[in-house]
Amino acid sequence: MKDEIKQARLAALLGLTEHIPVPKTPLEKEREVAISREIESVISYLHEPKGFVQVDCKLCHRTFAVNRGNISLCSDHCRVSYLSEVFGIDVDYTARTPEDRWSQSTGGREPLIVPPIALAILLPDLQLKTG
Repeated sequence: MKDEIKQARLAALLGLTEHIPVPKTPLEKEREVAISREIESVISYLHEPKGFVQVDCKLCHRTFAVNRGNISLCSDHCRVSYLSEVFGIDVDYTARTPEDRWSQSTGGREPLIVPPIALAILLPDLQLKTG
């Protein structure tokens, strides 16, 4: 039996249910990872913008920056929508664990992607500093 279940049962028996933290849902965990990756992407882009290429998203057509040349969609939302709209494939991108995403056996580290909104904010400042 999982420790979380044991803790919840013990807390219920002792009437301490308000003190047990509620485990995060897979979607909440995925959101935290996505936010962290976005922040890391922006930091990396600010330190070394030449390590990124600017690409127009194949679905929403907004410009984003990525550290790999073969990425054509700017976000998980666009990737899921593209697969659904173009190929009729429904995807649950939260089903893949962080361990799977980072494993060398499943393609290695995920690319760093600077989303369109962040890139639009960063570009004018970077052009002023380098121009």
